Amino acid sequence: MDDPNITMEEYIQLMADKARGRDQTFNWETATYGEVYCEDLDSFTDFETDFLAIVYNDASTSNQNVSSEPSFDYIPKKLEEEYHSIKDDTLLVSVYTTGKVTMKGMLIPDNLITNEIRDTQAYKKLRIIWRMMIENMMRFMKSTILSLSLHKTAKITKEQENMAAVKEKILEEDVENIIEGVIRTIQKKLMMMMRRKRMRKNKRRIEKMQALIPSPIRSPRKDLYSHKTITQELTVFVSPTPATSSQRRSKSISKKYTYITEDLRRICRRQDFMLQHMQKKYVTNRDFQDIKEKVDVVLHEIVPKIASNITNDLINDNLPRIIANAVKKERESSQAIVPALIS
Repeated sequence: MDDPNITMEEYIQLMADKARGRDQTFNWETATYGEVYCEDLDSFTDFETDFLAIVYNDASTSNQNVSSEPSFDYIPKKLEEEYHSIKDDTLLVSVYTTGKVTMKGMLIPDNLITNEIRDTQAYKKLRIIWRMMIENMMRFMKSTILSLSLHKTAKITKEQENMAAVKEKILEEDVENIIEGVIRTIQKKLMMMMRRKRMRKNKRRIEKMQALIPSPIRSPRKDLYSHKTITQELTVFVSPTPATSSQRRSKSISKKYTYITEDLRRICRRQDFMLQHMQKKYVTNRDFQDIKEKVDVVLHEIVPKIASNITNDLINDNLPRIIANAVKKERESSQAIVPALIS
């Protein structure tokens, strides 16, 4: 549109005639553009809009029709606002429009827009719509950026809170592990102390038991009996006595004859119960109870027999000598008294 006197309708009719002269089809449809060049942003912006455009079909024959709208031979003199843009499904070769847009990646040059086009109401309205679209787009971009920044800030805050919670949880677990370790150590030390205390108590008890059974100096009379075997001691005849008297006698004998403990040691040694082992080894309550029962059996059954045997030995060995001494003393005294009576 180099001629300023030509109108828009005449220019469109001229372009249609040129197209028919080149055996091309001229179409009038609704055009939707996905990218529009923005001077303020100096880049292409993605959005959809409809405005005035002329599209040439790159067909080889003039008989080809458009799929959406039928072709026609003339352009109406009055352009309706409802049909202010066109499109073609085939390859686009050249485009004329009232704004800076790209069609299939091709930028529309500014020299195609003349002053007459700029003075038209459609162009002015389009410029207003264009500015409103740019403002809305910028406002939308700002709101989008703000929402993204707020979302990112909220996400960062949530992540920081999660990290703080994780660190606090780890710290609590570490403190619990330390406390459990200290408690375990204290429990082990207390168990060791209680074990040592129990061992010292058992050791004192064993020493006290050993102190209750001293080893006295053996007498010659006892030496005579120590050479006898256990079988001889058990087979010696003992005169039967009542049960009450035997129990009373066993108690009195166990207190009177302290050298019986040596016989008990010998019996225990023969039965593999040595007091030395009791000093060196730890004795449990059950073992100690068994030993106590065996000692009780020895004291209540074997000791009375031993006491009876010792009594019989004393009677058999010493009674004739005592009687002889008594008779001798009586004879001497009678020899001193008889001459006095005679004289």
